[in-house]
Amino acid sequence: MRSLIRDLQSDLKAFLKSRDNVLLVCCEHQDSALLLKTLEAIEDAPSNPDIFLKFSHEFETFRDYVAQVRIELVRQQEEVNRQLAGRNEESLAPVPDLPGPAAPADLLSVLMRHVRKIVPKQRRVIWLFYPSEVERPGSYAELGVWLWRHFQEPGLENTKALLRDGTVRPMLSPMLGEAPGVRVYEPKLDRHSLFQRLSETANHPKLSSSEQAEIQMMLAGLDVSSGRFEDAALRNRELLAYFSSTGQGHHESIVMNNLGDLYYLQGRYAEAQAWYERAVAKSLKLDSAALVLYQALNLGNALMVQGRAEEARVYYEAAGKLAESTSAPLHRIQALERLGMAKSQCGRPKEAVEAWEQAAVLSRKYGHDFGVKSNLERLRPLYVAAGDLRRVAQCDHALEQLERSPAKGGNV
Repeated sequence: MRSLIRDLQSDLKAFLKSRDNVLLVCCEHQDSALLLKTLEAIEDAPSNPDIFLKFSHEFETFRDYVAQVRIELVRQQEEVNRQLAGRNEESLAPVPDLPGPAAPADLLSVLMRHVRKIVPKQRRVIWLFYPSEVERPGSYAELGVWLWRHFQEPGLENTKALLRDGTVRPMLSPMLGEAPGVRVYEPKLDRHSLFQRLSETANHPKLSSSEQAEIQMMLAGLDVSSGRFEDAALRNRELLAYFSSTGQGHHESIVMNNLGDLYYLQGRYAEAQAWYERAVAKSLKLDSAALVLYQALNLGNALMVQGRAEEARVYYEAAGKLAESTSAPLHRIQALERLGMAKSQCGRPKEAVEAWEQAAVLSRKYGHDFGVKSNLERLRPLYVAAGDLRRVAQCDHALEQLERSPAKGGNV
């Protein structure tokens, strides 16, 4: 596994140091986690001076995608300006916009030149256009071709772009694969390739026991994602025995939780519950709040799906308190959402409303628009049932705001 990460880092750094401006990464989005983590590691390295700007939202049209790029740039720059203000330093110039129905290429050009002006010339700027889905491949190819041509113009020195291409359905490499300044990269991170590579190295005599265990955990995850549940269960039980014999309690707890996940995915909820209970008990002994928080949520879910909402409520409440005390807002939002569901099933609609309102407020505070929307949609029928027309109107108004401006959200 470590050798795979080293290879990815080496390949990506080679592109950054090269004279090429565009890297086409042939990788499906669902296979990209390891690649994106590697890019994050490169970006976060203390010795790295480069600026990475990542845009992973869905690509519907060139125009819509670039509009979202600008929204994300505004958000990122506002955060930078807050930090500068805290140090009594001058704010960055506002992110520009173009009036009226400007061409998306013109807007993207303005945005890229704006970033190049505010970033010191000696620092590279890497634009990561890595959409989760591409609805219109032809429009996406238009973006790729425009970028390639645009880099040949002055004003974007020390600027590069990385674009995700497909493997099943290539969108960019057929047109740009042979173009000067373009590099095509095929990291082969699909499940089959990863499984094959990891299997070949799992029992290498030079690997330590801990490295072999790390690979076996990866293989167990790939077994699950491929539906090989019996193989995954066997690997996890062998890992559990190894971590128990070597006194690695933290890893024991993780594997117990993994076994719970394995049975939950198969609809064997009572068995999942038993493993989650063991994981929580182990994590409590280790005094690991982070593990208890995550596993308590899982245990609550296993109880809920069995119709045991009152018992699930206890774990959701505990998870919410842990999330608050450990400053984990997204987990707190999740705990409140699930707590609302449990209280609703227990016949406590007023308490469900209270939990969902807290979840909606927190979601808005932390820019979690999906959380705002989902909780407002849960609250609205309860407001209707209670005859609270004022809150129904507030819900409708906030949902309309979200629909019109997905990046901003509305007031709860």
